Amino acid sequence: SIMLGFRADAVSDQIIIGDNELQDARWFSRDEIARGLAEGALQLPTPISIAFCLIEDWFDEGRAGRLRALLP
Repeated sequence: SIMLGFRADAVSDQIIIGDNELQDARWFSRDEIARGLAEGALQLPTPISIAFCLIEDWFDEGRAGRLRALLP
């Protein structure tokens, strides 16, 4: 099997959950992710997952530092 991941720019900050696949969906800034990790209030997917790789690539493009340096 193959797992694909994509990035895109949102045209709106509105999130509509309508297919019963997700219970919750939210947008996070880099600062919110860094703060959530530091406070233990946020848990990311495992680093071998494609979800983590997508988040890491996006996070590391900013000025908040390297995501892996923030992991416990």
